[in-house]
Amino acid sequence: MVTITADRLEQLVADIFSAAGCSGAEAARIGRYLVAANLTGHDSHGVVRVPRYVQWVESGVVNATPKLTIVRETPAALVIDGDWC
Repeated sequence: MVTITADRLEQLVADIFSAAGCSGAEAARIGRYLVAANLTGHDSHGVVRVPRYVQWVESGVVNATPKLTIVRETPAALVIDGDWC
């Protein structure tokens, strides 16, 4: 069995998403959140998702460099166009 620390796994995932075209900050967030999912027992939402998410970025299903825009804002709600991120 291969053992890797959470910090190293976060960095590996971040490096993968950076190579796929995500910004450094976004890649780091993805690494942090996917590893956190594993560490809290939600393995189906953790690093096992990396190949599929990268495939979505490469095929254009997900935008790796989105421009978020506010569509509508009220005192109680906010609608944001996520630009397929």
